[in-house]
Amino acid sequence: NRSESSVNLRNWSLKHASSTIYQITDSTIAIASKSFAVVTASENTGYEIPSGIPVIVPGSFPALTNSADSIIIIDAAGQRIDALRYVSAWGVQTGKSLERIDPNEKSSDRSNWKQSKDVLNATPGSPNSVLVQEFDAALDSVFIPKNEHPVVIGKPVQISVAVRNAGLQTIDSMNIEIQIFNEFSILDTIIPISRALAPGENQTEFLSFQPKKGGVFLLLAVVLLKSDGDSSNDSATCSLPIGYPTQSVVINEIMYSPISGGSEWFEILNRSLFPIDLNRWQFRDGGGKWLLLCDSSQMIEPSGFFIVAAKVDFLNDNPDFSGNILFPVVFPNLNNTSDS
Repeated sequence: NRSESSVNLRNWSLKHASSTIYQITDSTIAIASKSFAVVTASENTGYEIPSGIPVIVPGSFPALTNSADSIIIIDAAGQRIDALRYVSAWGVQTGKSLERIDPNEKSSDRSNWKQSKDVLNATPGSPNSVLVQEFDAALDSVFIPKNEHPVVIGKPVQISVAVRNAGLQTIDSMNIEIQIFNEFSILDTIIPISRALAPGENQTEFLSFQPKKGGVFLLLAVVLLKSDGDSSNDSATCSLPIGYPTQSVVINEIMYSPISGGSEWFEILNRSLFPIDLNRWQFRDGGGKWLLLCDSSQMIEPSGFFIVAAKVDFLNDNPDFSGNILFPVVFPNLNNTSDS
């Protein structure tokens, strides 16, 4: 009930896509101002309806079609009060309701409906979990633009952050916190936005950043607004691999023709002055597919070595070996006459 006074539902009715009209109730049942009533086919809704919210079970309730259907509400005078035509393309997930975002926008507007994000998958008798807030700053995206790639130590790049006023009121100012981290933090800073954003307006900010450490990091952006009414859309993330200068790591030794039954392998050396994380590095032989070296953090220290071996037989062939070693899931067969 959006109105400023209670509404009596006696002799109200509903219908769906068919011509049949179903009486909601012939009793005096009132919906308080700015409150709710739940009309259901069964008293056993599976939800805990808040105290004081009317739960109405009509004598007959239409079977709503999952692919597409309509719901029309008619008052005691025969006046159509509201109507909704939905289709499955709006979002179908068994056991999850569709919720209206803004009671003041059109019922027929697909963009005014979303699947419930409540932990119980619906909110009968309570405010919708997707309800538009008076103040709501949304952080839509954070990423490194394609023309800035690859991201490499020492090369300045621009971080793009898009924010939007998803609320009903103008936001005069806000802040955006930017963090880049894995087990270590390499950036934590604030971008102030002092320009007012009208409802529905968006703004993109750019932050210059010069990486000083390589590896695979998480780029996180969080919008900070004290009056924010919805925290679920306040942040965005993306993976940020930061590369190393060319030939900071070199192939230092190779065994492409081992003794019978032995393992092929190659050795890499860190020539740089800083530790290097091999996480998500790739390798290949001549004309072969790119293969994953490892999928977890493996640090190679300055002047340090790693062996990359095809088989654990390497350890049998080199019983005194005590250094760092990787066994990729897939290792190419190296050609003895010529290869890469």
